[in-house]
Amino acid sequence: MLGKWSAVVRGCRGSALVLTIAGLASGGSGCGRWKPLAPEVVRPVAATDPATNYRTVRDIVAEQKYRIVQQDDAKRIMQVLAHVDESDTGHQSYIVIQVDDSAAVQLSPAGALVVENKVHRALNNEVKSLKEAIASRIGGGSIIGWQTSSPASSNTSTTAVANTGIAAGPGGVTNAPPQRFTRGDTQRNAYALVVGIEKYRDVPAAAGARADAEDFARVVELTLGVPPPQIHKIFDERATKTDVENELEWIKLNVPKGGRVFFYYSGHGAPGAKSSGNSRVETPYLVPYDGKSTSLAKTGLPLSQILETLKRSSAKEVFAFLDSCFSGNEGFRSPPSAGTHPVVPVELTPPVNAVVYAASKSDQTAGPDSTGQRGLFTKYLIEALGSAKAEYNGDRNITFKELKDWVNNRVQNAAKQASRIQEPDVNIGRGSESAIDESIVAFGVSSD
Repeated sequence: MLGKWSAVVRGCRGSALVLTIAGLASGGSGCGRWKPLAPEVVRPVAATDPATNYRTVRDIVAEQKYRIVQQDDAKRIMQVLAHVDESDTGHQSYIVIQVDDSAAVQLSPAGALVVENKVHRALNNEVKSLKEAIASRIGGGSIIGWQTSSPASSNTSTTAVANTGIAAGPGGVTNAPPQRFTRGDTQRNAYALVVGIEKYRDVPAAAGARADAEDFARVVELTLGVPPPQIHKIFDERATKTDVENELEWIKLNVPKGGRVFFYYSGHGAPGAKSSGNSRVETPYLVPYDGKSTSLAKTGLPLSQILETLKRSSAKEVFAFLDSCFSGNEGFRSPPSAGTHPVVPVELTPPVNAVVYAASKSDQTAGPDSTGQRGLFTKYLIEALGSAKAEYNGDRNITFKELKDWVNNRVQNAAKQASRIQEPDVNIGRGSESAIDESIVAFGVSSD
């Protein structure tokens, strides 16, 4: 266990607060009430040498840019300075990490003075994110003691999104180097649903779709500042039509009045006949894991229906990002049709205060990046937000207009280099174009 390892943490107005890490007991400074936060534990899924796990944890700490303020390598214990912004409190928070003799990793927060203040909550969320980063390396992705879903539904996350920046391919295998995303201000009234479907039951795979969604989910937490409990993410076989519909209902019931919704989908899209039977104009569908291109009316998810469900929530704004296409062509993320499917325009009218930002126009294919394994649109979407490259006027905010201006040119130019045409498409609810354009998507970011 963590043992009796004490640290001196600066209290308010310069007084010293002595914390005994073992029991998280405190001395009193008279300027706040210490609320212990329960330690988080990651247990390896197989027999592992404790020293090996400790080295892995040190690597993760370095990748996440934590500063180690105390460490004892013999006891496999370290204390790192948290990334929590405490400029208005005058003290600092820490995370104590120890690998015990069973090779389990224990993480204990320390330094948040006032019960349930913003620092206290932020520190708790950061410990959980760091825990998941560690679990993705030594626990096979299994989050022991923190996972709220059952093993049968472990792809549905109702907990925090991993703070690793490491993309996982099929089966959770890491296939990309670590990437650090910029941190933005918290958006406490925001909710997010992230859907990534690479493996389908009845149609060909959508290469890279899951990894794209996992990366975007990390951007949602870190850069867009959506609190981890308010982020749901579903992948592959856990993203059936029923699963997606249930998650949309979750958002509709939980978003507070005046809040906002972020919806991200990476996978196949397809056109389907409108209920009016007009053969010249069709409606766009998202294809769930159990969708069939031959019976979209029964097995697909009409995009218009998704937007209406989200808008029936109390949200003031809805942002939908789609790395899919609806052309009906054979392509990167367009499922093959049964026989020849003509290229037809799809019709979409978002509700007021909603925007759909799609990877390509309705008669184009949403193509891959230069590696052929990841979506070109998501690549630049993540750079614009996660690396804050769309923040170019120095105000530390990214408006939707700044976002689309930065992404669109780069996607179009990269597609031309690959001898094809791909132009990201924006559909905004009638009458709200100006409001959406000036709406701030990410707050308090920095491209430095």
